[in-house]
Amino acid sequence: MNSPRVNQSKIIRSTTIFSTIVVFFILDRFLKSAAADGLLSSIDVIKNIFQINFIPNYNISFSLPLSGAWLKIVLAAVVIGIMVYATAIKTHRREPDIYFWWLMIVGATSNLLDRWRWGYVVDYFDVTFFTVFNVADIMISIGALGLIWINWRALRRQK
Repeated sequence: MNSPRVNQSKIIRSTTIFSTIVVFFILDRFLKSAAADGLLSSIDVIKNIFQINFIPNYNISFSLPLSGAWLKIVLAAVVIGIMVYATAIKTHRREPDIYFWWLMIVGATSNLLDRWRWGYVVDYFDVTFFTVFNVADIMISIGALGLIWINWRALRRQK
């Protein structure tokens, strides 16, 4: 039986993590609106390396070409649905898994809202010789890398 102190600690940790995810979602939505409204254009953060620019991304993840706005919306909605379903049926999963899944779900939802509102994803972090991305992309990437890392460690422990 878990002591009340352990349950309270788990609740505080979960609340803190989910609150942080919500803050990143709000930050991403704010930056996307500011970029789309022309408030974030050509801000040189690190000269010739890192700029903040509004760049509409009509493609899917990592700018892979896929035509048709509805196809992209349906694809994103299906992916989000699969992620929500996976977290809902895996109630026995380790706690960090759930946090990483929710990072990806919330990031994908923010990008889906862009497609719904503007017909493209608003990207604003422009790294020379790399790509242009946003906070939602960072959330999705951290979530995916976190799941890979946790599951890799779990497989190593099983051996």
